Amino acid sequence: MPSVRDYEGAVHGASKVLEFKYRFDSLIQDFEDKTKIPAEIDLVVCWDLPELNVRRGQIIPTYGEWRDSRSVYAGSYKWVDDNETTQFPVLALKTIVAELLARAEVNQGKPGIGAAMLTQISAVDKDSLV
Repeated sequence: MPSVRDYEGAVHGASKVLEFKYRFDSLIQDFEDKTKIPAEIDLVVCWDLPELNVRRGQIIPTYGEWRDSRSVYAGSYKWVDDNETTQFPVLALKTIVAELLARAEVNQGKPGIGAAMLTQISAVDKDSLV
């Protein structure tokens, strides 16, 4: 399937491709099925990225304690292909919601579900990085 972007739009940033998925791993399946081309994606928005260990490429957290490597505001992760020639930011909405709730809870001095969610997501990601 030919690309929907023309060369000029891709090079000069006039057109951007945002990919929306419920779970990030379905995008990896699209890469393997050759229905999507990683180099043509500029940003991914998904609800959940439950596993950092993916079959293709590498997922790097960019939230919480890893936030100093964020390439876009509210970026949760960065996907990098196996030969490190293509990468794009991933906004995982579940992680973003947890971060926002946790920050609000800190400001109010009342830890709640946001802090608990963020702690759980961080723990899973830390375990995957080992």
